[in-house]
Amino acid sequence: MIIESVFLALLTSSPVSVAHLRSPDTLSYREISKGQIAITAPQGKVNMETLHDARIAVARINADSAHAWYDALEISMKGPQGDLQPATDSALHKEFVLRFDRRNHVQTLHAPDFPKSFENVTDLTRQFDDFFMPTPGRALALGTTWSDTTSYADTTKAGDIFHGTKAGMYKVVRDSVVSGRPVWIVSANVEEKLRNEGPGPQPGITAVSTLAGSDTGVFYIDKSQGYMVGRHRTGTLTGEIRYEGLPQAVVLPQTMTYTNSIEFLQRQD
Repeated sequence: MIIESVFLALLTSSPVSVAHLRSPDTLSYREISKGQIAITAPQGKVNMETLHDARIAVARINADSAHAWYDALEISMKGPQGDLQPATDSALHKEFVLRFDRRNHVQTLHAPDFPKSFENVTDLTRQFDDFFMPTPGRALALGTTWSDTTSYADTTKAGDIFHGTKAGMYKVVRDSVVSGRPVWIVSANVEEKLRNEGPGPQPGITAVSTLAGSDTGVFYIDKSQGYMVGRHRTGTLTGEIRYEGLPQAVVLPQTMTYTNSIEFLQRQD
């Protein structure tokens, strides 16, 4: 059964060069994502819960690239097949290689090889698809508003085809202070569509999962140096899982709700 975990900054109040914003510092964050998935099957509703709790380090290498890794990681899924909580020690301190464009979109050039035990719980190769805030391409100021649309696809897994799009509206709504740091508070409203196609539970059957919906939240952006200080959001996606290749297609409605928070821990020069 295909169930994709979807849980899956940086401009200042005055003009600053991209090279300065993307300096070779190491930023540490804690990310916590909790999700609930409900699938309506012929025998009744199937409920699952997911957890992703990670300490993540991001080290800028130069103006458009970074390395990242997990310093701590807990993942789990609770459902009809029991509680899945694989050991994660082997995934720690293994590097992602990231590339940033001028709007702060991230491309994962390399992701670690994660254990097979992770496959039915989460897909960590997409950790940074939606981690940082896309920027407007100009300095932030009170009232700055911009839109951003991105698409991403993945066909690297044997038999799987994944495609997603998100269209967001962003606005600097006010300034504040977080842990002694002056920050911009940026509201985010994002519409998202996801489609995943891959092998079904039996040979000759294809499973197609579709989800669409929205999430709302805020980013906290350091005013003087432009890095992300935090993020909070909630979302609801609805869709279906469709099994094709049977005499008659089987369609199971599904709903996913989630919360996600990212807390800045420290910066090391």
